[in-house]
Amino acid sequence: MPKTGPCGPCSEIHIDRGLAYCDLQGTPGHTCQVNGDCKRFLELWNLVFIQYNRASPTDLEPLPAKHVDTGMGLEANCLRVAKDVDSNYKTDLLSPLLMSFSFSPDTLPKNGLTTSPPIG
Repeated sequence: MPKTGPCGPCSEIHIDRGLAYCDLQGTPGHTCQVNGDCKRFLELWNLVFIQYNRASPTDLEPLPAKHVDTGMGLEANCLRVAKDVDSNYKTDLLSPLLMSFSFSPDTLPKNGLTTSPPIG
């Protein structure tokens, strides 16, 4: 959460992708948990009930108008879960795009200037 600005209580929906997605297995002291350090739990949706302006770490000022901010990475998270991949970049949506940008070093110009690689 930012140190200052609009804020409020939040509600999050997470999916437990299973122990296989924990990238910190075997790390001493690590425990898989929601909002933890490993990739086991994926935040699918969140709601932030904006009702305060945080003026400082300890000062919350009520806002004149309250609202709900919602976020869901539909393309990223739903596809990621449906395709059972560990990265948004490995989904059907982004993988072909990234592959179209890949090229070998021998396609770079010899003068050191960068240009677009040939497409095809």
